Amino acid sequence: AVEALRAELALAKEQARVSNAAALKAAEELRAEQAAHRRSEEKIAEMALEFKNVADQYELLKKEH
Repeated sequence: AVEALRAELALAKEQARVSNAAALKAAEELRAEQAAHRRSEEKIAEMALEFKNVADQYELLKKEH
């Protein structure tokens, strides 16, 4: 009986280790995805500002002519 309990305990420990490794990997992937999302948002904001500047320049040139 003791050996069966030890075997079950060893199996439970191994399952916990595998589960923990999967959780750590998922957390790492989530952090990477969040970082990529932030970079995308920053790039979109930068492009929007560039677009606004070009549109402002266009309007200014249009008024001058």
